[in-house]
Amino acid sequence: ALVLLIGWSTQIPMAEEYDHLLHSVLDLHGRGHEDFEELVQTYFDANMLIYEQTQWLMSHRVTIYIILYLQFAQLIAYFAVHPRLAMLTSTIAGAVDHMFHFFMLFVVIYLFMAFIASWMLGGDVHAFQTFSETLASQGRMLFGEWIYADNADDLHGAMLGMYWVFAITFALILFFTLLNFFLAIVV
Repeated sequence: ALVLLIGWSTQIPMAEEYDHLLHSVLDLHGRGHEDFEELVQTYFDANMLIYEQTQWLMSHRVTIYIILYLQFAQLIAYFAVHPRLAMLTSTIAGAVDHMFHFFMLFVVIYLFMAFIASWMLGGDVHAFQTFSETLASQGRMLFGEWIYADNADDLHGAMLGMYWVFAITFALILFFTLLNFFLAIVV
């Protein structure tokens, strides 16, 4: 934390960097080629300083994010000390093996359902055009955002049937059955 604080105090404020960048363009007094080249160099130097500051801020954000997660894990470990709060940590510790196998099964079925949806419905339903879009769409389905895709109205015949077979299978297997298995493991 001390390193982050010292690093933060040595940074030039972003407002000063922006002001320097703005004046590098506005303060052109000469009209010659050398003046223009100096202006361009000053502009890119200020731009590079802003880029470096932005990268510095991002690296510190990531570092602080990791530290916060470590503190979160430490807080959960402290729960084991209190007798009533230890019930939570002992439940999770006892269910780790079952949860590992549950998540293995969940991932296999989730990926398989994504492949089926992308392969069969990808040409007709925008939410399933690519495998990554299908994974994201299934994630939304899993959390209850939707079960009816935006352009599912355009499907007809066998494709409409295939869509609803997929949606109902996904809802029954992944949402209801596996979610209830997960709750049974934890509770």
